[in-house]
Amino acid sequence: MDNSQTPIETAIIDISAPWVVDLSGLWHFRPDPKGLGEHYPEQLHYSHADDARWMEPEHPIDRWSTLRAPGSWTAQGHAGLKIGWYRRSFSLPPRQASSRYRLDFEGVDYNADVWLNGRYLGSHEGYLGRFGFDIGEWLDEGENMLVVRVEAPDDVLGEESEFGQLKTLFKGALGRWDMNDPESKPAGIWGKVTVRHTGSARIEAVRIAGEPLDLPPRGQPDARVPVQGVVEVALTHTGEAAPPTRLRWSLAAAGGGAVVASGETALAPIAGERRVSLDFRIEAAGLWWTWDLGPQNLYELSVVLEQEDGVSDEARLTTGFRKLEFGEGWDLRLNGVSFFQRGANYLSDLDLSSMTAARYERDAELFRQANLNTVHPFCLMERDEFYRVCDRSGLLVYQDFPIWTTGGITSDFARASVRQFDEMLDRLQANPSVAIWNFGSQPSVANFEKHCSALVERARARDPQRIAHYGNAAISYDPADRVHPVESFFWSESQATRLEAKYGWRRDCHMYPGWYFGAIEDIDKAPESHFGFVSEFGGQALPGADDLAAFLDLSTDTINWPALARRCAQPVLMRRNFRDIESLRELIERSQDHQARLLKHHIEFIRSKKGDPCHGLHVFAFNDCWPAVTWSIVGYSRTPKKAYFEVRQSMAPVQAFWNGWTRERAAGQPVLLDFSLVNDGAEPLHDGRLEIIIEAPDGSQFSTVATIDTFGTQAAAKYQLECLLPEVGGECVLTTRLNFAGGETVTNRYVFGVT
Repeated sequence: MDNSQTPIETAIIDISAPWVVDLSGLWHFRPDPKGLGEHYPEQLHYSHADDARWMEPEHPIDRWSTLRAPGSWTAQGHAGLKIGWYRRSFSLPPRQASSRYRLDFEGVDYNADVWLNGRYLGSHEGYLGRFGFDIGEWLDEGENMLVVRVEAPDDVLGEESEFGQLKTLFKGALGRWDMNDPESKPAGIWGKVTVRHTGSARIEAVRIAGEPLDLPPRGQPDARVPVQGVVEVALTHTGEAAPPTRLRWSLAAAGGGAVVASGETALAPIAGERRVSLDFRIEAAGLWWTWDLGPQNLYELSVVLEQEDGVSDEARLTTGFRKLEFGEGWDLRLNGVSFFQRGANYLSDLDLSSMTAARYERDAELFRQANLNTVHPFCLMERDEFYRVCDRSGLLVYQDFPIWTTGGITSDFARASVRQFDEMLDRLQANPSVAIWNFGSQPSVANFEKHCSALVERARARDPQRIAHYGNAAISYDPADRVHPVESFFWSESQATRLEAKYGWRRDCHMYPGWYFGAIEDIDKAPESHFGFVSEFGGQALPGADDLAAFLDLSTDTINWPALARRCAQPVLMRRNFRDIESLRELIERSQDHQARLLKHHIEFIRSKKGDPCHGLHVFAFNDCWPAVTWSIVGYSRTPKKAYFEVRQSMAPVQAFWNGWTRERAAGQPVLLDFSLVNDGAEPLHDGRLEIIIEAPDGSQFSTVATIDTFGTQAAAKYQLECLLPEVGGECVLTTRLNFAGGETVTNRYVFGVT
């Protein structure tokens, strides 16, 4: 961006209103590739002694440019930078004696050091945590200078093989990952920076936990039930003679609904930090459900601190109440109802600062239109707006911890991981959509037994109302796979069995037949024990021309394999899976066809095992987080690939599947065809009708019908129907039409060959 001559207005803070002032906008910025910004003049050669102490207010800005914050500096022309400095001024009118000011950071990637008017306030490590400082003591009348030094430390390289890479940073999919930029990673101030004004009593944190005492009767998700819980408020008083303070709180139905619980309490005027616990009971509360099972009842909590001269501080948050528990294996119960996860892995954008509530709403709608009820943020924590959207949209969140595959094995690493989780929990504890903590994405065995185990223990102690899960696994199917307890993300079957027995790990597996190995149909060779829950499966496909144009020259139809590889494509596997490809246009078409066929087959194969033993599956992956060629079913521009529409059809909550549809059949033969029916609803269905229609290449049709008295929810139902295949060879279409009393007709479509 154009540099030092760009004017930056000083932010003016009005202490009457609003109480929070956002410092978003242009900041002065200066790269520090040699790490000299903190040096004193005596540490520099005389030739550069005039360029010391960049945090001092009087430091000249003629060598500084401008940068927008929030915003990744990588996306603003500073890819690969390790250290950068930000400067921003703001002004205050005359202050009252009781005024307090806090400087808050929503998120900085990765390490941050902060100065105000040349005084060092402190430091923070990690991209995902909120942090801040009490700055009242250091504020000047008039203009104040805020300086932030951000460091993006070295970690493992994306250009190198991931085997043996032990990560040191908790960046997850924002760091080394197969679906992002292998050469540079986001860094800088990615979240809002604000100054908050309060009276002498200030709210530091609010936490709420509640659980239903009863569950709604079956088939009545709207029924009200009693809920009890606790509100915990951390607050501070300042001053030698803190004035008397009253704490008022209330819980009301979201959107201006009726107050369902409230109270107030007097606080002794004692300076310092304290915590207040407030028990509550709601006699008739609506519960939170996913969109396919019931309503998304939400409640707004308001906490207000009042003093003689008015309101000193206030906080609001939105929450919901639901009960989570496990049955056998991965039988997750949501408010007592078996919940089958139909999900996809998700990372919104490499530049999290670019994500808004509106963009998250659009993605949530794409999820729901694809009949997905679960979002799996892949090895990262999204912005707060994402989780609020999931709360409102009825999307359950399977939340990864931010580390991908192998990490450090030291005790320091384990302790650091627990600190990072505490910051995640502080941000997400009130969101009812967040249901599962997953602490390892293909971790090494050593990681599983150390930091994953430490995280599970921490989560069970601090957040017992959610599911704490050790991790998901890549169990080796090939003797050539490198299996090592420290350096590899592959586990042997014997290692998986040992961890299952020792820790009570619930199998959560990844499987990629038809992409990394074998044919699409080879998924049926996997052991039944691997299908209890499948959190990754898929294959790569090129996006459409609009997405490709962001990084490819489309004036030629030649395939530029190196350029595709730089954007995450796997040329060796593409050449193997799509033989005899001669043009880019053909590669787009063939890869999308293959991905669509693979995902349709795998989704239906896995869902046909519902309840015996399967309880969920997550497509890998939903969208591209930058212009790329990956496993996504939606491009970076959010243009769907062909597979998106197959996923939508195969993920319908109630659906009929033709088992074995990828095999060619002999023309003119009567055959018994196998079908599976699934019902992911809360209640059995009655008076059903399954119609099978086969259309031949010449337009002739065969049809047959099966009647279904009652269709339950616990397991897939199996049916065999005798059908007559067309006498004319070629490409045929089989359509299923399934309906039940009072419901809509659901269709499914198969293209198959007859010889």
